[in-house]
Amino acid sequence: MAYVRSIVVNHLQSITKDGSVAAAWINCNYKQKTKQAFVNLIGNLLKQLVQVRPAILGSVNRLYYGHCKRGIKPTDDEITQALPSEIRSYSKTFIVE
Repeated sequence: MAYVRSIVVNHLQSITKDGSVAAAWINCNYKQKTKQAFVNLIGNLLKQLVQVRPAILGSVNRLYYGHCKRGIKPTDDEITQALPSEIRSYSKTFIVE
């Protein structure tokens, strides 16, 4: 199943070469229930959307560097609020399960 998901995500990412379309995936595994908390899944989506950009947007950049300097992780609310902003920065965003 992971192979099929990879093919789908690669195809979606190749729809445009200008970076206006993003694709991210959620990988759920019943054996790793503790690692699949809502905020971890959201954080993983955010990470995937940020990694395909040549430059990190201001809000995510501030979030990252603000927490790196203090050596702490962002709060659940900060991560949850950053995702919609990142999604809106693309003309289309696909989330594959």
